Amino acid sequence: MERRYSPSDLDNLKQAELFELVKRQVNRWPQSSGKFKGSRTKKEVLRTALLEGLFTTNSPPPPTPTAHSATHSGSNSSNASISAVQGQPFPSLLLRELKPRTRNLGPARLGVDDPQNEGYQIIFAALPAADEPETSIVIGEASVVISNSNVLTVFVSSKPTNPLIAINKVFSASPRSKATQDKIATPLTPDELKYLIDLAKKTPGYDAFDGKINHRLANLDRVEYWRFIDRFCTKYFKTQWPAGINRSGTSTTISKAAIETALGLKQTSINEAIHMAELLRYYYDEGPTRSAEVVQLVETEAGTADKVGADVLKKFLIAWSKDHPVRAA
Repeated sequence: MERRYSPSDLDNLKQAELFELVKRQVNRWPQSSGKFKGSRTKKEVLRTALLEGLFTTNSPPPPTPTAHSATHSGSNSSNASISAVQGQPFPSLLLRELKPRTRNLGPARLGVDDPQNEGYQIIFAALPAADEPETSIVIGEASVVISNSNVLTVFVSSKPTNPLIAINKVFSASPRSKATQDKIATPLTPDELKYLIDLAKKTPGYDAFDGKINHRLANLDRVEYWRFIDRFCTKYFKTQWPAGINRSGTSTTISKAAIETALGLKQTSINEAIHMAELLRYYYDEGPTRSAEVVQLVETEAGTADKVGADVLKKFLIAWSKDHPVRAA
């Protein structure tokens, strides 16, 4: 059965071995890992990409962990879901209760379900590495809301890091400011990921998207790339998860975060594609607001850097929409 890689799959592998795993499915290289540099890519970057992207293996999964050990998934971290203390809203008390279970998990970050943003975790504290003093625990929230699922997620770093530095970046402003909270998409189970990838492959325009992340595309190809993302989100966002699959959360519907993970894109890239697809419907597709200038730019197959590229097309469409607003009927 096809499944995503876990950190235990990659333990003790050399850079060349990690590179070979990536090379087999190089079209799944995640946008968040930057440009793929082939055999010159550093070992830690390859490892992170294999865990963060949509890379899969058919090898048997590693042994199921015990209740107190981490289950691996997500980006450059693994995660362990641990039952929280019901009605315990203060992180300091919560950490005290969880101390025996998290003693050997650091460096790590702790998260709870974001009640305002389905599919995301709010990170409220950082733990030190096992050999660091307990005083380096950093709490960024005065209180947290534990949802009905009663689950705390521990995101364990797969590479050494200083939680003090990391958490200071997260909570550089007021810890109560929702705009500055660190949020991580709740990792999908293999069943959820496979279900969404299968849906993506069946969605019209998938070929225009598959393997194109981080690629420079002709303007018309970029249009089709954006339209696939918009089409997939529009069709499946908030639709019901099927019965009988292993689930990562309690929600019965597909969240935007789940779609981002399945497509290997960040939230900003998803939102950008949806916005651009909307503008293209107004100014490129047949209709009373169609623009000859937009059509000409979209259908420019080659040219200088000021005529071709996602940024060029995006800036032009946004500027055109401001200068030529579409009035509601």
